[in-house]
Amino acid sequence: MTLQSGSEAHRHAPRRALPPSRRIASIMLALALVLAGCTQGATSGQGHVAKPGGAAVVPGGGSAQAVVAYGEAPTPSPDVTYQPDVVVVGGGAGAVHSVSDDSLTWTLDANAPHVRDLQPGKVMFLTSRAVGRVLAVAPSGNDIAVTIGPIDLADVIRDGHISVDRPLDISKMVFQSVPGLQGQSEFKPTGTGTTTSPVPTGTGSASASPSGTPTSSGPTSAASLAPVAAPPAALTPAPLPPPSQGGGTEVTVGPFSAELTRNVTGSQAETSIKLSYTQKGVTLGLTFSAKYNAPRIVSDLSFGGGKARASHVRISGLEEIGLALTSGSETGLAGNFNTRLEIPAELNIPFAAGPVPMNVSIRFKFIIETAFSAKNATLSATGKLKVAGPFGFDYDSAGALSIVTPEVTVAENPIDNLAGVSVGVNAVVIAAQVKVLLGIGAEALEVGPFGALTVSFGLTNGSAIGIVQCKQVSRDITISGGIGYTFAPTQISWLKNLLGALGNVPLKIDSEFLNKTTPVAHKVDILPKVHICGA
Repeated sequence: MTLQSGSEAHRHAPRRALPPSRRIASIMLALALVLAGCTQGATSGQGHVAKPGGAAVVPGGGSAQAVVAYGEAPTPSPDVTYQPDVVVVGGGAGAVHSVSDDSLTWTLDANAPHVRDLQPGKVMFLTSRAVGRVLAVAPSGNDIAVTIGPIDLADVIRDGHISVDRPLDISKMVFQSVPGLQGQSEFKPTGTGTTTSPVPTGTGSASASPSGTPTSSGPTSAASLAPVAAPPAALTPAPLPPPSQGGGTEVTVGPFSAELTRNVTGSQAETSIKLSYTQKGVTLGLTFSAKYNAPRIVSDLSFGGGKARASHVRISGLEEIGLALTSGSETGLAGNFNTRLEIPAELNIPFAAGPVPMNVSIRFKFIIETAFSAKNATLSATGKLKVAGPFGFDYDSAGALSIVTPEVTVAENPIDNLAGVSVGVNAVVIAAQVKVLLGIGAEALEVGPFGALTVSFGLTNGSAIGIVQCKQVSRDITISGGIGYTFAPTQISWLKNLLGALGNVPLKIDSEFLNKTTPVAHKVDILPKVHICGA
């Protein structure tokens, strides 16, 4: 699932004291749906491989620090049959000398078992992180640099069963920042109508249809990639920063700074992310927090003939979601913006799972739109939601995907503390998501079963000089789940620009499995409850 471009709402200041409830509600529903995303089918590649489990394969290897950074190695077993084009490279994390800052180019020991069997089109399987479709292989000094692209779980597993039932120990998870992923986010200053982005995003552009299905005006299929004759002679990427085991980390996403923190006391844990923005007279601070009590992940995945069979995932222990916003504008309309932020950092922990080791990751995504209609305006609010019960999905043998939803109730309603001073009407729309993913693959391309909770708030504060100062808060809550990954059209362009010239293997940009999103709650609150405010 993928965060995609925000809606076109709030480009201009509302003309009434308060925008109609229906308009705000439709914006919030659209934001919740585009955060969830969807995906289409694709087929896996073919090729040849040295059989897993052969005498030359050396599973494992590397220090504990290397394993945390680069993942656990697979241990081939008769219980799981890999696809015929999977090359199990020996040495595990110990064979990794460096990784690029986008997590896609792996510089490996040239003497690692089977590393020289890697060719464009095959699937490299070295660790739970170093796994993907080989797009390019090139010498890098005395080492070998391998650039990988997206895969599905079914591109690795032909037949087998994977069962996971373990606590989600947030105290042992590490922060991993991935600076090269900044290009997946977008920032659009709506006051001027121009678009900026951290890196070129090609010709693709994204919007949301009423159903939330992404549409694109640019090329989005792997078939549009022109093959190149050969990979470059040498690859010299910037290195991936080492993981941090402390209490937090800071990253930059375009004009935003993001601070990720965690606190753990016994079975209680809290993760939070604070976004800060100051540009063109607009300041914005947003804190999104998630509290857990004995979090746990349970997953049962079955594969037969290269396809997923009856499977399920349950994520339990998430108890509270919190949002706190402070914002202000000295420039009114001129400083407004909308942005889609995929935070280029995550909390993760690898764990051994025999023939298919995996990583558990916690990730955050946001959509933010401002609609300040007057200069020297402020807007602030806080809210809390209680979550009871697990969330996840069931995938049956007939291919039907159903979402398991928890009960979500309001513990602190933003309408009760929404505040601000302005001579005009001002609004901020926020969609925030926490996603728990159990998967394999580099950070940029990780694929596997997941569950995600998305909270969307539309906060509108009326003019302080009117007879009545109207306030409105619209909220939407959705749960998403599935097996696989998606790329928004702009992300596809980013991925093509990044990898399209490196290898002669067409990029696989869609997962085989559908993701699904289920609405949990929708509500519009208005104060005071009078006709002029839309009540």
